[in-house]
Amino acid sequence: MRNFAFLGILVLAVALGGCSVPTSIQPQTSAASEVANSKAFYSPVHVEYAFQPSDIDVTVHVIGNAGSACSFPLSMSQAFYTTFDAINNQAFHDLVPANTAGAYTIRFEIDSFDNSIVFAGGTAVAHSDLTLRVSVADPSSHEINRQFVRGSGYMQSSSFLCKDGEPAVADSVQKALRQAGEEYAYRIVNALTIK
Repeated sequence: MRNFAFLGILVLAVALGGCSVPTSIQPQTSAASEVANSKAFYSPVHVEYAFQPSDIDVTVHVIGNAGSACSFPLSMSQAFYTTFDAINNQAFHDLVPANTAGAYTIRFEIDSFDNSIVFAGGTAVAHSDLTLRVSVADPSSHEINRQFVRGSGYMQSSSFLCKDGEPAVADSVQKALRQAGEEYAYRIVNALTIK
């Protein structure tokens, strides 16, 4: 019986093959619609992304034996910047460069970005979890707000080849990105009391 199970895993691994499937993530600019209509800020604001693109342009590896030679390198950073720039442009009408006198600062840090994909029974199941630390400082560098913002995504697709896992990975990451953007708009932007 064990031999049949091993043979099944071997056949699936051969079918999936070993390959790297580049995975592009699309911006989730619809998250900007979560900014309340009543929120329009005219004070100068500097937005700081305190991480490197390589922190989120990561490779998603398969968990388990089936398809373990497959991998999914993400092109994520541009989608992240575009998503959060859309939210900030919706809310802040005077975005300024770093070190501008009298500016508030909104700082984004990556706390964690975890992704996985599992191939089982002709299905690819992908999960993504993104957690950001977002802080807001007033012009005197006094912190006035700090929160964790989270997003998670889950997706599955029919899968018999490595490339079949790409839609599940992309969709799960895009869902996590959209949810994180919506949380940022709702919990931080909409809660700010600056003018």
